[in-house]
Amino acid sequence: MSWRTAARLHDKRVRAPETQEGAAGPSPAVLEGAQPDERPASLTLRSQLLALVLVALVPILVLSVVLISWGVRLHRDAVDRGLTDTARALATAVDERIAVWQGALAALATSPAFDNGDFSGFYRQAADVAHQHGGWIIVFDETFQQRINTLKALGEPLPKSAGSEPLRRIFATGESQAIGLYFGKTSQRWLVAVDMPIKRGDRVAFVLTMSFEPKVLSAILARQEFTPGWVARLTDENDKFIARSQDADAYLGKSLPDEYARAIAGQDAGMLVGPAVVAPAAPKFVTPSGG
Repeated sequence: MSWRTAARLHDKRVRAPETQEGAAGPSPAVLEGAQPDERPASLTLRSQLLALVLVALVPILVLSVVLISWGVRLHRDAVDRGLTDTARALATAVDERIAVWQGALAALATSPAFDNGDFSGFYRQAADVAHQHGGWIIVFDETFQQRINTLKALGEPLPKSAGSEPLRRIFATGESQAIGLYFGKTSQRWLVAVDMPIKRGDRVAFVLTMSFEPKVLSAILARQEFTPGWVARLTDENDKFIARSQDADAYLGKSLPDEYARAIAGQDAGMLVGPAVVAPAAPKFVTPSGG
């Protein structure tokens, strides 16, 4: 039995009624042969319409993607510039605060009470200056002995410093300096400080040190409101955390991760993207003295 015959038998059983003469009705081969001629035409028309739609939409979609990518990049660049400017502004604010402290010490260093050997009168003046700036003042002599420490009452026994490298440096050069994070022997806490020489002729006879808890600097960073997820931090030349705009106590004294330290090497301020480290600001702090 051929395929065509089978088609006729199937058609008799299912679809085609017999005529009065008993002959089969219209040939299923004819009926079924007409439908393929119509369907491809219908499918071709739909394909053509779809192709026209795609031709119209694809350029629009491509252009949309390009414009969105361009807009995202412009926004990101603007955010980066804003954060970098903020980091520099914070570094400037810290530098200005250090300059104020150094100015206060420079004025105190000219006190006639000190020139006249009136340590009692100088102690009162130093205590007033320290209170105004939220710190305390120490006077070191050439043997690195503390002569005055406003954390202690006048006349109380005071320790002698081992003579750290920064303290020796200021006696040798006569140049004021900012001191990075160190642990004070008398105060028993983490400190930062500024040093100012007191000269007698060409010789540095004493060094004035005004010490502070790092939270003074963290307060400067915290005044800046950052987008959630961004923080500012301050490190010394040894890449140790001095201050931070958030959770400062948790990071105090810890070292900056090596990859971040390498990324900011040689920079005074800038921006880093990474886990919890952004907007680095690094004024010129050196290693500790005493106090």
